[in-house]
Amino acid sequence: MKKFFVMLMLGMLTLGAQAQMSVSSRAGSNVIDQRDNYMLTLNGGSYQLIAQDYFGGKEIVIELGDNQNNALASILQMQALLKSAKKGVANPVKFGYKTYNMVKPNGNLFLISEGDADYCMATFTLLVPGLKKYSAFLKDVTRMPYSVGNISKSDLQRMQKKILK
Repeated sequence: MKKFFVMLMLGMLTLGAQAQMSVSSRAGSNVIDQRDNYMLTLNGGSYQLIAQDYFGGKEIVIELGDNQNNALASILQMQALLKSAKKGVANPVKFGYKTYNMVKPNGNLFLISEGDADYCMATFTLLVPGLKKYSAFLKDVTRMPYSVGNISKSDLQRMQKKILK
């Protein structure tokens, strides 16, 4: 019985160590900045923006660049696009090998998704402050085919400062 208990404890410790290692490797080697809606990391020499999904689904991982200058250029590109974008229109932007649609639902916010502009705006409409109380229900009954994250003008400015440090 003692042998069984010791083996059980060793097994649990091993599983705990493996889970801890996967969480730390997934978060990236260096977290540069983190907010509720995103995480900016330096992972293996490459800058990544990891946007949280509105519905708690799969995160959106955007490769910003393999050095500080390329990452800064990507952030500046997003800032310029946010300034010039029209409300509800998809702005396809390629980061690394993936193309994302960036949609402006209001003056200072970008929705980021692989879905089209209509999909992004419909998702945003479901989450306006008056309907936010229903988000738990929506998560349970809605199977969202694409993740939708959000980045604001102030988030982009903050990322720019963090990358320059």
